[in-house]
Amino acid sequence: MDGVNGIKIKIRHYVINIIGDGKSTSIWHDTWGNHEVLGNIVPKAYRYAARMDDNLTVADMIENDNWLWPNSWVQAIPMLAATTVPKLNNDQPDKVQWKKSNGELTKFSVKTVWEDMRNQGQQVKWNKLVWYSQGVPRHSFLLWLAIKERLHTQDRLMLWNPNMNLMCQLCSKCNDSHNHLFFNCDYSKEVWRVLKRRIKANNGDNEWRNVIDRMSDMPCNINIRSVVRKMVLATCVYHIWRERNARIFTSEKQSHTELVKVIEDNVRLQLLSIQVKKSKEVEAVAVEWGPGVQFKFHN
Repeated sequence: MDGVNGIKIKIRHYVINIIGDGKSTSIWHDTWGNHEVLGNIVPKAYRYAARMDDNLTVADMIENDNWLWPNSWVQAIPMLAATTVPKLNNDQPDKVQWKKSNGELTKFSVKTVWEDMRNQGQQVKWNKLVWYSQGVPRHSFLLWLAIKERLHTQDRLMLWNPNMNLMCQLCSKCNDSHNHLFFNCDYSKEVWRVLKRRIKANNGDNEWRNVIDRMSDMPCNINIRSVVRKMVLATCVYHIWRERNARIFTSEKQSHTELVKVIEDNVRLQLLSIQVKKSKEVEAVAVEWGPGVQFKFHN
């Protein structure tokens, strides 16, 4: 996979496809048109039952200026009725553009993406909370999306269709949002309650913005406890979002206790992969996150 495509997969919510012939734009996974990514609203089970390949393009799904998906989908998913069929132009290939932080669309390139993300990092105090050398890239990127409130939560879906009856898959009490998922939902609140004790971040409420502000104000450096705090936050956000999506698309569920264990085990694996300077604090962290945490020490 070349560099551009590798980056595109990670940041596709900011990559906008302008439809030409429709032959290089994924019907399910790319962002195109003025609507939600279709793969987020059409369950895989529907596509599987209709024998629709995961790699279909926009052009593959259009015939005689009409969509080829079943009419039953439109009844079950009202948002599909509002999805306009693009006018294909066989003489014009699809264009890939990058949506900058100011909303401007520009030509997609690795340089454009890097400069835009780097500039955003210079303007916010949570930059070092998100981006650090010991972090897992996919965890850091999802945390970045969550802080920017760019995850496809239900409150954003309802902007397209206010009549949708959506409930948080974790607590079933209201529709989800960034502030609800992190960490005002009864489920995620319990997960975070356990984890924030481990990183000594007990003070304050669970409002998402306040959590980020408080943790950004704490030391964000190469000290082992600072690294662990950042790992725990990013890993927690990543797995809560993953659990939420698993319940939507596969109906698989984990209790909050089970999810805490998954997160803790994941953090332990991350700790095993980093190199540190030997110190009493490092030894204390190894004991706290044991058994099995044995750091790699610098020579």
